[in-house]
Amino acid sequence: MQEMNEYFQERTELFVLRAQRGDTDAMNMLIALWTPRLRSLTSQWAPPWLIDEIVQQIWLDVFGHIAKLNEPAHFSAWIRRIAYRCSVTLLRQRGRLEQADPEATYYELAPSWLPILVGLLGPTHRLAFTMHYLDGYSIEEIAERLKLPTGTIKSRLHTSRSLLRRRLTDFTENKHD
Repeated sequence: MQEMNEYFQERTELFVLRAQRGDTDAMNMLIALWTPRLRSLTSQWAPPWLIDEIVQQIWLDVFGHIAKLNEPAHFSAWIRRIAYRCSVTLLRQRGRLEQADPEATYYELAPSWLPILVGLLGPTHRLAFTMHYLDGYSIEEIAERLKLPTGTIKSRLHTSRSLLRRRLTDFTENKHD
């Protein structure tokens, strides 16, 4: 599995570098390589009937801004953030945000506060939360990268959500007092 991930990462970086120079074959290879992952990722947030449109928008955003990506090694996290933003944007445009992942949309309510609140989490909880909700990694991917059981990652995410929900609630209640 590790060899497959390294191979995938190497191919991605190569295609990104070539795509940044305008190589359309490399762009097509990136699309072929990443579209299945993007479909899987966006299916966590959006209904099946909207996935194709979201993935198309992701690729438009990616190729519109790929020249600005300084580190091809960061493509994975970069495209995951684009995927999340495209999903939320299209769901809002369709008036269907309530069908997205309820935990993900909860944190979308206060994006300007989120970095401050996430900063209040301990380092282990902050890392799991950031990797999952902001970078778009699955629980299994986080467990593999951190070499921890999936149950530990689920527990950290649950605790993080509970703490952030409580702090966000406290903040909004105090703001209205």
